[in-house]
Amino acid sequence: MAKMALNFASPPRSRLPGLVALAIALLLATQALNARSQLLDAIADQQALQQRLERQIHARLLASPSPATISDPKADQSVRQIAAALNQPWDELLNALQQAGSNDILLQKIQPDAKTRLVQLNGHATNADALMHYLSTLEKDRHWAQVQPLSEDMDSSVAGKPLSFTLSALWVQP
Repeated sequence: MAKMALNFASPPRSRLPGLVALAIALLLATQALNARSQLLDAIADQQALQQRLERQIHARLLASPSPATISDPKADQSVRQIAAALNQPWDELLNALQQAGSNDILLQKIQPDAKTRLVQLNGHATNADALMHYLSTLEKDRHWAQVQPLSEDMDSSVAGKPLSFTLSALWVQP
């Protein structure tokens, strides 16, 4: 038997396509690094501009008088009065009114005065007896004092509650 010449190695390829791909990759990498450098420079320029503007604004704020440093006694007193009025326990007042109420009474307007604690109530009742019962209920309640009817009038604009009334009461916190 004769020897067979078997060659399993592939024929040598040209290195040219690999070198071309490497050259293209190097060009793209160089361009990406150049673009990155340009972006970093632009960011640094923007940060420097922002810092310069912030310094200018800060200098202008220090040069001009601040409205917060100018004090107006009347305005300060008004602010304190409004804050005191808002800090009242209004939920307790409303709960006390709700507990004294009945189906025969419809309150339409509640006008409290935080300073004097006097509350004016406007509403409608089914009849005079229902209004008198409501007044006596308020007088007996520990949250109310000096309950006084101010006016009453027949008004048919509210169905089922033709008696319109206004009363005042002093709100007492137990």
